[in-house]
Amino acid sequence: MPWKVYRTHKIRKEPVDCDFEGTIVDLETIGPFTHVSSRRLEFGRDFIRKYQKIKVTTVGTLSDGVLQIAIALGLEHLDEFGKKALSIVSRSDRPLYAFNKPFEEGCLFWISKNILSFENELQAFPRENKERAIQQLKIPSYNDPYRGQGKKCLDAFNKGDLENIAKHNRACLLKERDILRIRGARTMQTKWLDIDKLGQSS
Repeated sequence: MPWKVYRTHKIRKEPVDCDFEGTIVDLETIGPFTHVSSRRLEFGRDFIRKYQKIKVTTVGTLSDGVLQIAIALGLEHLDEFGKKALSIVSRSDRPLYAFNKPFEEGCLFWISKNILSFENELQAFPRENKERAIQQLKIPSYNDPYRGQGKKCLDAFNKGDLENIAKHNRACLLKERDILRIRGARTMQTKWLDIDKLGQSS
């Protein structure tokens, strides 16, 4: 499907087989994690600062038979694109699914200083290796150019290789759809603690 190009980003949509209610969301990002000491499952202000320096470069969604990928056109557009990414996810059909929901929630938090909660998580346990799960479940690679190594998107974005980032993001969405089909998702609420002051102090 062709790209629709805007000033700061471009969007592509394609029809795919989709048999669940809600939206699977997968982000590609750039930037370093901030070191934090908190490892609690009930995440607080220290933990969410882990994502403070991360910028969203790509947001992929899969819902109602449509796979959509939106990607920023360059580093200079990331702040504005972040708002677009947040808008896309906010307007998506509920419930929301992510493989690692604290990652998506944490990255999106720093765009607006508000939590956008995802209802469902696709990993079976915290810090599950997604590619190992995909191999165990015998899910295809869907022509992922990075073979599940999402970190390669950082270098690709800096080089302007947006097409391979989009291919990787597409593959992630299809893999996560298959995970949902095969073993379902965990319905859970991330208990972010004491982060209301971050909007004023950070």
